[in-house]
Amino acid sequence: TGWSATRYGVPADIVAQVDPVSLYTLVATMEAFATAGITDPYELWQWLHVSEVGNTIGGGVGGMRSTQAMYRERFLGVDIPPETLQESFINTMGAWVNMLLLSASGPITAPVGACATAAQSLDLAVELLRSKRARLVISGAHDDFREEGSREFGALNATSSAVEEAKLGRQPKEMSRPMTASRSGFMEAHGAGVQIVTTAAFALEHGLPIHAVVGTSLTATDKVGRSVPAPGQGLLGAARQRPFGANPLLDPEWRSRQLAVALASIKEWTEASLLEAGADATRVFHVQASSASQVAAARRYWSKDCLTATSVSPWLAGLATYGLTIDDVDLASLHGTSTRANDTNEPAILQEQLQHLGRSTGAALPCVTQKALTGHPKGPAFAWMLHSVCQSFATGIVPGNANLDNVEPALRAHAHLYFPSRKQVTDGLTAAVLGSHGFGHVSAFALVVHPDIIFGQLDSEALADYGRARSKRHGRTYRHYHDALAGRGTLFRAKDAPPYTDEQQSAVLLDPTARASAAGDSYSFSAWKPGAPTDAEKAAGALASTLADAAAVTAVGGASVGVDVQLVADLSLEPSFIKRNFSVAEQEALSSSADRRSTAAGRWAAKEAVFKAVSLATGLPSRGAGAPLNEVEVGRPPARGLPPPLTMHGAIRDAVASVGATVSVSISHSGEYAVAVATCTPSKQTSDH
Repeated sequence: TGWSATRYGVPADIVAQVDPVSLYTLVATMEAFATAGITDPYELWQWLHVSEVGNTIGGGVGGMRSTQAMYRERFLGVDIPPETLQESFINTMGAWVNMLLLSASGPITAPVGACATAAQSLDLAVELLRSKRARLVISGAHDDFREEGSREFGALNATSSAVEEAKLGRQPKEMSRPMTASRSGFMEAHGAGVQIVTTAAFALEHGLPIHAVVGTSLTATDKVGRSVPAPGQGLLGAARQRPFGANPLLDPEWRSRQLAVALASIKEWTEASLLEAGADATRVFHVQASSASQVAAARRYWSKDCLTATSVSPWLAGLATYGLTIDDVDLASLHGTSTRANDTNEPAILQEQLQHLGRSTGAALPCVTQKALTGHPKGPAFAWMLHSVCQSFATGIVPGNANLDNVEPALRAHAHLYFPSRKQVTDGLTAAVLGSHGFGHVSAFALVVHPDIIFGQLDSEALADYGRARSKRHGRTYRHYHDALAGRGTLFRAKDAPPYTDEQQSAVLLDPTARASAAGDSYSFSAWKPGAPTDAEKAAGALASTLADAAAVTAVGGASVGVDVQLVADLSLEPSFIKRNFSVAEQEALSSSADRRSTAAGRWAAKEAVFKAVSLATGLPSRGAGAPLNEVEVGRPPARGLPPPLTMHGAIRDAVASVGATVSVSISHSGEYAVAVATCTPSKQTSDH
């Protein structure tokens, strides 16, 4: 074909040494990083520990060219490279990715699921992220096209016969015809498909492009049988559930209220535990870490886990997480192998799932199969399908099914499905489902949602921040590709050394806080100092000192102490909220801040802490959780390390004056939190105190 890995920048010695599928995988992985704006994968080590990047790249067979050399050429007396054996292993391709691009030490699993391998890979990636064993995962699969495999597929009547098709006057591009009455098997392809999978929070924080959100992923096997390639219906389980009246868990507003209750409880525990920890910086640090973990668990439970823990099907749970229903699915990407058995079995599964989950009559779901265009690459098939769905999300276009000249009559019975032969331009897609089926009774299912579901949850400030960061990354992608095309650089740039020295290796691997920094035209650990306190540890120490000071004032002067903890990400920056709770001077200070959300969270926590302290000292009653806090005005600190000045208004000013109190507040930032500690020291007692 003329394809050459050296043109992408893969070193000539590597090209000569490794199997072709290793080269496909290396180039596909670098393309995935580059299109995400990560033109140097070592950039990841600024934000992540080297153990936090996982790899789930798998394959159906491994290096087929190498296997061919081992079992045929060696037997014939042909001299083959000594590295041939290693290139036949299925996990070697993912290993080359790490050796030439990453230097990661995170979890690695190489799935083998025949034609469903890439779907298995995605499912494994999602589980690594959900279990927090990784924070970013390279997912995908690879496979080759060689004579030996092609002959055996033909023996199983799985592939289309070019000879017989030509006799019927068909051109090569017409020989794969999924979902048609005249289909006679697939046309083989080869290559690799790779996706970078991470959490929405991580992608938003670092400006990474979000092409789709995984709502559900799962795999399934099938019943007792005697045929390895025979398709089954085990994937029906993705829709498993029993009707049991109206389920409040499917109401996102109800779940939101439960989450608010859980977060309020965690907040109360955190504030009490911080007061108890006092001057013990180590305990303060672990209280904050535990609080962050509890918040994450509560969010995870009330967003989705509560659904899957009950009678809600995995499919519906993935939709309900985002407030969607079964009617919001508007695209299905089918495995569609153009074989006699698969192309009736797969639509039958989908039809029954939709019927069971209550899809509305008349809301027919468009089904697309792309192997008429791409051929069947086996292992990476699902990855290619997911790429296509992401393109549909970006454009709103449902592609037509190529070569669909005579639809299989059996498909007409499926009232919830239709198979367009021409592209359809929509006003936007919301969600899509993908199915994948492989030899060995391996089936897989995924539900993905348009990224607007994430962007719509951001306030205008957060969305604008993300947009700027995303645009910056797009600029990196543009320059990287254009430099490669213009000959000023290469797309693939192999690493010659890890980002740390041999002397640093143990320290970097053993310290979860080890981070790289920019060094020349890449990133390294050269400036990292083992044992140096992290920002979170410094913040915990500062907060412990503040708590100790507050305790001392309480012991000597009878002060009341108020503590408030605010999750920075949860504070709204919507204009109506800011105007209602912050003075004009405070709003001006926020506007000039480099990190408006963090500054606003700190001042909000300060207002809350002041109210708590004053309430304890004077008996000032609360006006409820929804009351504005504009009666406490927090100014700019006069100098670094000094507390911010406070100005009181209205009822809280009168309460402070009634006891001649002195009020002060200290603000600390630690990781995801802003924490404020306020003291109110009366100079006289009221009749009630």
